[in-house]
Amino acid sequence: LSSQVNQLPLVTTQNPFTVSWSRLDKMGGSVTYDVQYRAGRDGQWVDWLTDTTQTSAQFGLAQGGKAYYFRSRARMGNTAEPYPDGDGDTYTTVKIVLSGRVLDNKGRPVNQATVAAAVPDKGVSAASVGTTDGQGSFSLELPLSGTYEVAVSKQGFGSLPPKAIGV
Repeated sequence: LSSQVNQLPLVTTQNPFTVSWSRLDKMGGSVTYDVQYRAGRDGQWVDWLTDTTQTSAQFGLAQGGKAYYFRSRARMGNTAEPYPDGDGDTYTTVKIVLSGRVLDNKGRPVNQATVAAAVPDKGVSAASVGTTDGQGSFSLELPLSGTYEVAVSKQGFGSLPPKAIGV
């Protein structure tokens, strides 16, 4: 009797995201699964799903900037395989993505503007920096949830104060 949580991508921007698991042995019979997770490498294993016949579910407990580890065990009647040791079966790190558009005062997209997001109270001067495209669009990966100051600049444009955005 054996099971495994299927491989997750090393990084995901999806939250919630799908976790799936499967039975590895070829034995017959009705099986249920227990699935655990832990937040971070040093976190405690927590029961997420117990005694379920499902083989996938949406994990919606994630916080951005953290790695989540998963492990499963199969159960048949009173027999259960042991959980795998160490880091479990697989893990993924949840990234926060801040995206938007930069427009001028006439509502036109601004191309090649620099967008910088920083956490002022954490002493992080530039957590993420990007450049807008021809449509004025940008996308920044942020390491942590919290409040960021977002500043936009482009040579030849006037300056505006940074805007605080909670993510």
